[in-house]
Amino acid sequence: MAAGKERGPSEARALMCWLVREEKHLSLTDLSKRFKRDISGLSIAASRLVEKARRDRVLAAKMTQLKADLLQISKSQACPLVPDGDLLASVTSNLTFANYWEQVKKWF
Repeated sequence: MAAGKERGPSEARALMCWLVREEKHLSLTDLSKRFKRDISGLSIAASRLVEKARRDRVLAAKMTQLKADLLQISKSQACPLVPDGDLLASVTSNLTFANYWEQVKKWF
Protein backbone atom coordinates (compact mmCIF):
# COMPACT_ATOMS: atom_id res chain seq x y z
CA MET A 1 0.00 0.00 0.00
CA ALA A 2 1.32 3.42 -0.91
CA ALA A 3 2.49 5.71 1.87
CA GLY A 4 -0.32 7.86 3.18
CA LYS A 5 -3.02 5.60 1.77
CA GLU A 6 -5.61 4.23 4.14
CA ARG A 7 -7.97 1.38 3.50
CA GLY A 8 -10.64 2.63 5.88
CA PRO A 9 -12.24 5.26 3.63
CA SER A 10 -12.31 2.98 0.58
CA GLU A 11 -13.75 0.11 2.61
CA ALA A 12 -16.37 2.45 4.06
CA ARG A 13 -17.30 3.61 0.54
CA ALA A 14 -17.56 0.00 -0.63
CA LEU A 15 -19.82 -0.83 2.30
CA MET A 16 -21.97 2.19 1.55
CA CYS A 17 -22.20 1.14 -2.11
CA TRP A 18 -23.25 -2.35 -1.07
CA LEU A 19 -25.99 -0.90 1.14
CA VAL A 20 -27.23 1.33 -1.66
CA ARG A 21 -27.29 -1.60 -4.10
CA GLU A 22 -29.30 -3.58 -1.57
CA GLU A 23 -32.01 -0.93 -1.32
CA LYS A 24 -34.60 -0.32 -4.00
CA HIS A 25 -35.18 3.27 -2.96
CA LEU A 26 -31.53 4.37 -3.14
CA SER A 27 -29.49 5.07 -6.25
CA LEU A 28 -25.85 4.25 -6.87
CA THR A 29 -25.86 7.08 -9.40
CA ASP A 30 -26.82 9.54 -6.66
CA LEU A 31 -24.19 8.09 -4.37
CA SER A 32 -21.51 8.40 -7.04
CA LYS A 33 -22.36 12.09 -7.35
CA ARG A 34 -22.17 12.57 -3.58
CA PHE A 35 -18.80 10.82 -3.38
CA LYS A 36 -17.61 12.43 -6.63
CA ARG A 37 -16.56 8.99 -7.81
CA ASP A 38 -17.16 7.01 -10.98
CA ILE A 39 -20.23 4.79 -10.68
CA SER A 40 -18.50 1.78 -12.25
CA GLY A 41 -15.69 1.95 -9.70
CA LEU A 42 -18.20 2.09 -6.86
CA SER A 43 -20.12 -0.85 -8.27
CA ILE A 44 -16.93 -2.88 -8.60
CA ALA A 45 -15.98 -2.02 -5.02
CA ALA A 46 -19.38 -3.25 -3.79
CA SER A 47 -19.02 -6.48 -5.78
CA ARG A 48 -15.56 -7.08 -4.35
CA LEU A 49 -16.89 -6.46 -0.86
CA VAL A 50 -19.59 -9.09 -1.35
CA GLU A 51 -16.99 -11.57 -2.61
CA LYS A 52 -14.72 -10.83 0.33
CA ALA A 53 -17.61 -11.26 2.78
CA ARG A 54 -18.19 -14.76 1.41
CA ARG A 55 -14.71 -15.70 2.61
CA ASP A 56 -14.47 -13.46 5.68
CA ARG A 57 -16.90 -14.23 8.51
CA VAL A 58 -15.92 -11.12 10.46
CA LEU A 59 -16.74 -8.89 7.52
CA ALA A 60 -19.99 -10.74 6.84
CA ALA A 61 -20.96 -10.27 10.49
CA LYS A 62 -20.08 -6.57 10.27
CA MET A 63 -22.33 -6.19 7.24
CA THR A 64 -25.16 -8.03 8.98
CA GLN A 65 -24.74 -5.88 12.08
CA LEU A 66 -24.82 -2.70 10.02
CA LYS A 67 -28.14 -3.74 8.48
CA ALA A 68 -29.45 -4.51 11.97
CA ASP A 69 -28.29 -1.09 13.20
CA LEU A 70 -30.09 0.60 10.33
CA LEU A 71 -33.20 -1.44 11.10
CA GLN A 72 -33.06 -0.24 14.71
CA ILE A 73 -32.66 3.39 13.63
CA SER A 74 -35.58 3.05 11.30
CA LYS A 75 -37.77 1.50 14.00
CA SER A 76 -36.94 4.38 16.31
CA GLN A 77 -38.08 6.75 13.56
CA ALA A 78 -41.37 4.81 13.29
CA CYS A 79 -41.16 4.15 9.55
CA PRO A 80 -44.25 2.47 8.08
CA LEU A 81 -43.91 -0.87 6.32
CA VAL A 82 -43.87 -0.84 2.55
CA PRO A 83 -46.77 -2.86 1.04
CA ASP A 84 -44.54 -5.10 -1.11
CA GLY A 85 -43.21 -6.78 2.04
CA ASP A 86 -39.54 -5.91 1.48
CA LEU A 87 -38.62 -5.57 5.15
CA LEU A 88 -35.21 -3.96 4.67
CA ALA A 89 -36.56 -1.48 2.14
CA SER A 90 -39.49 -0.69 4.38
CA VAL A 91 -37.42 0.03 7.45
CA THR A 92 -34.89 2.11 5.59
CA SER A 93 -37.36 4.03 3.44
CA ASN A 94 -36.91 7.20 5.49
CA LEU A 95 -33.16 6.86 6.01
CA THR A 96 -30.97 9.16 4.00
CA PHE A 97 -27.47 8.77 2.62
CA ALA A 98 -26.31 10.77 5.63
CA ASN A 99 -27.87 8.24 8.04
CA TYR A 100 -26.19 5.41 6.18
CA TRP A 101 -22.85 7.18 6.11
CA GLU A 102 -22.93 7.89 9.85
CA GLN A 103 -23.55 4.21 10.56
CA VAL A 104 -20.88 3.02 8.12
CA LYS A 105 -18.23 5.38 9.54
CA LYS A 106 -18.66 3.80 12.99
CA TRP A 107 -17.06 0.63 11.66
CA PHE A 108 -13.86 2.26 10.44
